[in-house]
Amino acid sequence: MSLTNLSEQPSCDAYNLLANAIDLLNQQVWCWGCDVMRAEGNWLCEIGFDRIVPPEHRKDCSSVYCLDLPNRRKVILRGFGVYYSDQKRGGVYLPRYEFSPKFKSDPFLASPPWSEKDLPRLHPPSRSQRSICASLVLDLIDWIRSYEFCVIEKLGVEYRRLTLHDWVSRDQTFIPAERIASEWRRLSFQVAANFDAYLSPNAR
Repeated sequence: MSLTNLSEQPSCDAYNLLANAIDLLNQQVWCWGCDVMRAEGNWLCEIGFDRIVPPEHRKDCSSVYCLDLPNRRKVILRGFGVYYSDQKRGGVYLPRYEFSPKFKSDPFLASPPWSEKDLPRLHPPSRSQRSICASLVLDLIDWIRSYEFCVIEKLGVEYRRLTLHDWVSRDQTFIPAERIASEWRRLSFQVAANFDAYLSPNAR
């Protein structure tokens, strides 16, 4: 089996920058799923996330996890991506397999995103919106980095290694447990330096 350690890969052009971000977010979503299924109890609920169970007519969907943050900010985790909002600046959605920021000037969602179809029509930021959108993406990255620091501090690096065991066995590109937080920090520098590299081609 051939495994690729993301922390050892060079990131020298827009394609690599985007591919590395996709791999990092993809693995992170896997980790969140494992944290929900943690044998000792749902870690997301333990640290303050609200679990919103789907209604009867949406039983084919999984629960939505939502966390209220200071200063009227919010993060919503789904298996297909993550939504982050700030009541003053708007919201940004990062699709799991694209890492192509979609901006929403109105931060509120009409309903919980049981599936991607429940999301409103989202678009890449216009040129005038890019600075705000980039700031939201950077805030989200910083929250994810802090989340992983908390996991290592409270649950231990060995816990995170165990959550990645099945991920590695799937022959996925992987980031070692002890490197996840620092990889998110590195990504924040890359996004700040070249935000356009993460936008869909038609929006660049």
